[in-house]
Amino acid sequence: MNLSKVTAARRLDAARQLCGALPRTLQALREARLSYYHAAHLAQETFGLPDELAQRVESLALPKALGTPGRPGEGLAKFRRTVAAAIIEADPGRADDDHDSALADRGVGMWPDGVGTATVRASSLPADKAAVVMTVLRALGAKTGADDTRNLDQRLADAFIAVFDDAHARLDLPLQQGRRPVTSLVLDYPTWVGAAEHAGHLDGYGPIPPAMARRIAEDSELRRLITDPTTGHLLDASPRTYKPSQQLTEFTIDRFRVCDAPNCNRPARTCDLDHAIPFSQGGTTTRGNVAPECGRDHPSRHDGGWTLRRDPEGTATWTSPRGHTYHTAAWDYRPLE
Repeated sequence: MNLSKVTAARRLDAARQLCGALPRTLQALREARLSYYHAAHLAQETFGLPDELAQRVESLALPKALGTPGRPGEGLAKFRRTVAAAIIEADPGRADDDHDSALADRGVGMWPDGVGTATVRASSLPADKAAVVMTVLRALGAKTGADDTRNLDQRLADAFIAVFDDAHARLDLPLQQGRRPVTSLVLDYPTWVGAAEHAGHLDGYGPIPPAMARRIAEDSELRRLITDPTTGHLLDASPRTYKPSQQLTEFTIDRFRVCDAPNCNRPARTCDLDHAIPFSQGGTTTRGNVAPECGRDHPSRHDGGWTLRRDPEGTATWTSPRGHTYHTAAWDYRPLE
């Protein structure tokens, strides 16, 4: 179905809950009396609760989504608040425990949402700390000049960026794979010199317009990589030790950009560098045998019965314990045309 692992897991959890503890919600969904998104949200928020408690929450929240004759049910945004209140009301004693569990799932993610723009979202933050974040941003965003034409939202967004620009300029950031954290910009040579208009690739984001790529390529905080427009590949490195050299480490990160396991998009710079043929079995520490694998997929490959075959160009064939095969490849930097 071409779903991410997280999305697939959430859908399975929602399906189990609807077919188990939430029969009234499932019936209302079958009768088209509420949207799938309402049903899925209620199922996901009650997943893991005892059935009796989940049904108590359902009895409190579901009528709000269904509405009454002449009065429509709540929209999804309001229904989310209703479900949150119903969970607390159904068992107030669980609120603190649920708070701690939610904090354990806190995280930050980024999603491209346009041509050269993205959304960054921090989730499951402590409410008081989230309020501090917004207080600081509002204070910084309040600084305006006479010629400032930005609206409030734009000022808040620019203040948010400025906080991390300042942090990125510091010299004491923790090292990753032996080097200071740096954002890489990749573009082919014809585009770099203005003879072509191919998309650039910004590490951690994806394709960006050529004019934007040329503009930000002058940023001293970026690592600029120029590629061969014919092959789309970078140059090689071939150390002879178990631990990859800094040159091979940087090459591998830039070559794959994400975890090489099927359907995984963890950034390569946060992954382990794994030997397809183990070093103890004669495997070499070369570009044809080393690739990034994240902390979840690396041990699962070795301990879960998977086999892996990789060729010198970076293409790999993963075979599951059940015999299913999946193919992955090094990042292709060529333009779409």
